[in-house]
Amino acid sequence: MKKTNRTKQIMLQKTDFKPAKEILKPDVIIKSGIKELDKLIGGFKTGQITYIDGDSKLIKDIPNQICVNTYRTFQKDTIYIDAGASTNPYKIAQYAKKMETDQRKTLEHIHISRAFTVYQLTTLIQDQL
Repeated sequence: MKKTNRTKQIMLQKTDFKPAKEILKPDVIIKSGIKELDKLIGGFKTGQITYIDGDSKLIKDIPNQICVNTYRTFQKDTIYIDAGASTNPYKIAQYAKKMETDQRKTLEHIHISRAFTVYQLTTLIQDQL
């Protein structure tokens, strides 16, 4: 009986552990820069693919702002896959200037790839990323 109780105790202890990567991996959120949107969805989580669609000027500006906010926050590269042909480097530079971030460095760290067909989009996501 003692052996069985000890086995149960060991099994309980093992299930209480989580892998270190689950504990140490932070959830990093990038804000869009639009207060109402950030309040509604809470920002955009890094490492996830986000699909944004619509005809509004506001929607077309969101990716540009996110790219600038990402560079400004981390000083790292951003990959922007544009499936709607709405990328505007001039808007990105304009937003960087507004956020008091170096325009040239910001643009150098944003890698834009345009997909004009569903096949190109699939290839970019599955093969390139």
